[in-house]
Amino acid sequence: MSLLSYGNTRLKRAYDRAPVQVQTAVVTAYGWRHRRQVNGAHYRRYVHLLQQTQWYSSERLGAYQSDKLRAFIGHACATSPYWREVFATRGLTPSDVQTPGDLAQLPILEKETVRAQIDRLASSAYAGRRPQTVAVHTSGTTGKALHLRLTKECWQRDYAFRDQQRSWSGALPGDPVVTFAGHPVVPSGLLRPPYCRYNRPERQLIFSSQHLGPATAPDYAREVRRFRPTLIHGYPSTIYLFALYLQDAGIRDIRPRAVYTHSETLLDHQRAVIENAMGCKVYNWYGSSEMVGNIVECERGKLHVRQEHSVLELLTLDGRPARPGDVAELIGTGFGNYATPLIRYRLGDTVLVGDGECACGRAGPIVKSVMGRIEDIVVTPDGRHVGRLDHVFKDALNVREAQLRQDEVGSLTVRLVTRPRFGERDRNMIEGELRTRLGPAIRLDYQMVSAIPREANGKFRFVVSKVPIRMGETIIDQSQEGRT
Repeated sequence: MSLLSYGNTRLKRAYDRAPVQVQTAVVTAYGWRHRRQVNGAHYRRYVHLLQQTQWYSSERLGAYQSDKLRAFIGHACATSPYWREVFATRGLTPSDVQTPGDLAQLPILEKETVRAQIDRLASSAYAGRRPQTVAVHTSGTTGKALHLRLTKECWQRDYAFRDQQRSWSGALPGDPVVTFAGHPVVPSGLLRPPYCRYNRPERQLIFSSQHLGPATAPDYAREVRRFRPTLIHGYPSTIYLFALYLQDAGIRDIRPRAVYTHSETLLDHQRAVIENAMGCKVYNWYGSSEMVGNIVECERGKLHVRQEHSVLELLTLDGRPARPGDVAELIGTGFGNYATPLIRYRLGDTVLVGDGECACGRAGPIVKSVMGRIEDIVVTPDGRHVGRLDHVFKDALNVREAQLRQDEVGSLTVRLVTRPRFGERDRNMIEGELRTRLGPAIRLDYQMVSAIPREANGKFRFVVSKVPIRMGETIIDQSQEGRT
């Protein structure tokens, strides 16, 4: 609920003090407004278009992407003072960028640069035309949220992409949906049910991620069972905890058609528990508020880079084009948003590059896994950068949650929320798995905690590190969101 997340504090305080019925009315009013914003002519046009482009051949898909990119680059140079200066400084003209490969002539755009240059980055074509744009905010983990504007066409287009992916499971717009995400619809100090509010226009039951725990999980299950959702979507860490409760309680009658996860890295053990507890497939979604990249999981379990959405460059941490099997960072060019042109924008996320084709018949690059933030990396004493460590806990059935914290290169703190049967055997198994990946030199310290706190935006971070990472000439300070 961006209305409550980014609205003025007086409005939020008034909402928190209001009765549940009034809060539901506010959520419903937001639902009506949101529905009008996203279900317009642009949305309908893109729904129709994507039904065709998803079956394009690789050649036709690449040509479509290049056509969109050329038009976007021309617009950026003509209407954005920042990009006009960048091209002039490099001795380039828009005609020098004909295909995604030509983007390498341009510098990578850092988030701090966007913050500092947002007025010069913005397109003059949309100055004074606020009704044709939508304000969005990224959820910065250190409080440094990024504010920018999207065209209404871009906003509606993104929902067409979302609904198309959902259709691959048989879910349709208007089907009942349960959401477990960072929407602050339930006041944080409330200690009694219900822990959800209903968005009637969009048939959406929105749950608080902050209130879910062993004592409240039965209330969550009762409301979800009563609602009978076609799909459940939200943060994988929250859905995982809910699924873990269902599994432990032997509850087998909550059966959505699909679960869709977003905004956090979906860990393998989370997927396994969710699919077992709810008897359906989990579909992963990767996107960004800046609208510069989209990777989605199809019904065959493959992750597809959506070339119709944007240009995503997959680069190794030292800056070369990634090959199958490489860990790559994502550099995005969002040719769908003409209001704030972002070209070669460093998203700060990493993937494991795949290869081959998908049996679903859709063309385009395949990603083996979305690994998460570049910051989700442990640095070993011998200088290696190791990510995707959730595999360590794949067989740790007596661990509810885990988090890795690194304050210095030589050590790693393993924070564990354990289940009653956790014992020395479990700890030895975890130690062995960590040693296999990180080596014998790193010191491992264990902390048993009752809960692992979320970030201010309700998201869960599997790795929290203060150790900087060097990528070519760039140093990433993992304790901050900004980069130098």
